[in-house]
Amino acid sequence: MQRAHIPVILLLMSCAMPTMAEEKFTPPECTQLGTVHVAKPPTGLDEHARNSLDTLMPKLKKVGRDKLIWIEGNDSTGTLSENRLTDSFNLARNVQIYLASRHNVNHDIYLSAAPDDPYSPGIAGTVRIFVCPKQFNEDTIELSRNLTDSTRD
Repeated sequence: MQRAHIPVILLLMSCAMPTMAEEKFTPPECTQLGTVHVAKPPTGLDEHARNSLDTLMPKLKKVGRDKLIWIEGNDSTGTLSENRLTDSFNLARNVQIYLASRHNVNHDIYLSAAPDDPYSPGIAGTVRIFVCPKQFNEDTIELSRNLTDSTRD
């Protein structure tokens, strides 16, 4: 059985987060397309969230292939910060999967997690979607063996 792979770009970045008095953090050189609220993030995307994503599609369709779509999940419902971080990332991933499966959005995607959002108190889950310039180049490298091969040389 063959598996289909959806390209997802995961980058580790160090960014200075704003204080509560500052505006919400927006990634440098990025434009926020919208915010989606999710009623019960651990169980997936509710109908309201899916409708909100559907409403953003005209904007997303205008995004060129030379741009990166940044999806930032925030789920503040967990009791432990590790759980909030995992749940926030999964929320962003659920949005990416929905956009790919429902609307065939196959741009390069950057997923991030923001588990402690002081700007959205009382909201179970929030996803912000940004469009950013690509700041990397693709390159192809030749490998001597398949990296998924479990045998040793």
